[in-house]
Amino acid sequence: MKRTMEQASTLLLALLLSAVSAAQSNDPGGGNGILSTAGGLVFTNESGHLVALDAASGKVLWHVNPGGNLTGSPMSYEIDGRQFVLTPVDGVLYAWALPT
Repeated sequence: MKRTMEQASTLLLALLLSAVSAAQSNDPGGGNGILSTAGGLVFTNESGHLVALDAASGKVLWHVNPGGNLTGSPMSYEIDGRQFVLTPVDGVLYAWALPT
């Protein structure tokens, strides 16, 4: 799916504003960074839940309550062709495997 730069910029701006708003409201774990992938996914913290969004539409594709406060930005890595998203939760690192 092709996205225009304007669509991607609009979505990222909305996510950044949401993160700033959460941080200012003292939302636990709010204000963490945003991770965007080449595959068109965006990962962020929404009210303490890790969420995956479609970068083109902003639609929530997946979410999870990690069982604690997201205490840092999501990161991504790949092992043997499998992509993972790593999130720190209260001092513990969780690796979430993306579907193949």
